[in-house]
Amino acid sequence: MKFRSLVCAFLGLAMAGSVLAQAQTPEELIKLRQGSFRVIGWHCAKVKANLDGQYNKDEVLAASTVIQSVVNAGLSPLFAPGTDKGVGFHESKAKAEAVDPTRNARLGEIASQFRKDANELVKVASTGNKDAIRAQFGNLTKNCKACHDEYRIQ
Repeated sequence: MKFRSLVCAFLGLAMAGSVLAQAQTPEELIKLRQGSFRVIGWHCAKVKANLDGQYNKDEVLAASTVIQSVVNAGLSPLFAPGTDKGVGFHESKAKAEAVDPTRNARLGEIASQFRKDANELVKVASTGNKDAIRAQFGNLTKNCKACHDEYRIQ
């Protein structure tokens, strides 16, 4: 099960990278961004469910690895100018400053910390220490909240 999840995640990232290289329109970039964050959200929910309920180390590690993979694939190109307006799977909720390179320096800081925290979550998840995982997962999700608070239309 773990192997299959990882293979699916990596194939999805490879396809996203291929599509990104060919993406010509803001709508295509919006769709990739929304899909990437949907994958991250789905796997964050898996980690949270394990921490709040029946804990399964393998499920937490697999979900954490998918999050790490998507984050390390590079989300910044998906915030290209013009992607604050338009429809991917739904209307873009990015604020104008999120896609304006002259106004989004803080977004880069959040993204960098998000990447560090995703990488650390995998390291901690591999130990199986539920309390340490809970703490690191909290660090990771603080980045989600910071980005949403500053760069997403609520």
